[in-house]
Amino acid sequence: MRVTGPAWQHLPVALEFRFADGAAVTDAWDGRSPWRAYRFLRAAPLVSARVDPKGRIAIDPDELNDGRRVEPKPGLAADWGNWFGTLAGWAVGALTLWL
Repeated sequence: MRVTGPAWQHLPVALEFRFADGAAVTDAWDGRSPWRAYRFLRAAPLVSARVDPKGRIAIDPDELNDGRRVEPKPGLAADWGNWFGTLAGWAVGALTLWL
């Protein structure tokens, strides 16, 4: 997993990684590099990763982009399927008008 840092430099921050078995791993990052790579050797898969899990950085303009979940949004595949189905319907409709 690769974690990309913010635009500011040298801001230490905490990172929290949660796994499917309920375990949580916390790491302190000094923020001196633009990104940091992590590799975990665990039987349980990674579920989520969060930067600044306790919300200690007061200058963060958008707290909603501080974390990511591994599992996808439940309706995402259905949304894309509906979008492609509608697009195919339009294409077939346009083709029938052209012929």
